[in-house]
Amino acid sequence: MSIPQIFSIKMLSLLSPKVSLTALAVGFSVFVSNTVAKTSLNCTEFFVPVNISAQTVELNLGNPHNQSELTSLVTHMTYLNSTIVDEVTVGPSMVNAIYNIWSQLCIPDGFEEDGVIEFTIHGSTENHTYFNFGKESPFNYAEAALKAGHAIFTYDGLGVGNSDKPDGIQEVQIGTETAVAIALVKKLPSLLSFGKVVGVGHAHGRYDN
Repeated sequence: MSIPQIFSIKMLSLLSPKVSLTALAVGFSVFVSNTVAKTSLNCTEFFVPVNISAQTVELNLGNPHNQSELTSLVTHMTYLNSTIVDEVTVGPSMVNAIYNIWSQLCIPDGFEEDGVIEFTIHGSTENHTYFNFGKESPFNYAEAALKAGHAIFTYDGLGVGNSDKPDGIQEVQIGTETAVAIALVKKLPSLLSFGKVVGVGHAHGRYDN
């Protein structure tokens, strides 16, 4: 799924409470570590399969095929008194699916069982690297968290980076993204022992926190 396809539905979901629906039920399948890699941040990378059931909205909207169509769509969505949400909304729908979500867990040396783990959700136009920007950079949030003694969990959102890329219009919506986030949080206790979870969301990601 292309960035324009994903961007269009995320923009639409942010602009309308009709599209920003809460996920219903969340389930988990077996945790799978497909890729394991040690980095300078003492991080481990892996995939988490999440089995979700989420309420979404059926939209009478096709994927933009080029930059011109995408620009036209964004313009239509953002001008004052736009009616595009009412024009394209068909009605409520459900998504029942299993998605593989690329994840990364970084743990500082000497992490205590009652320590803090930060659960991060990036914005709509980024991926997990938003929180790990530049080695030893003053803007590297992951490094700052580790220096503070916190563990940090980052992941590529649905339709982004190394995670699964389903239909960017009908499936990649607030409902499914919320369900994915909830599922991942529920998985944390099986990854390490900790005392507290702190949610950290950027831009679009704050809606899922």
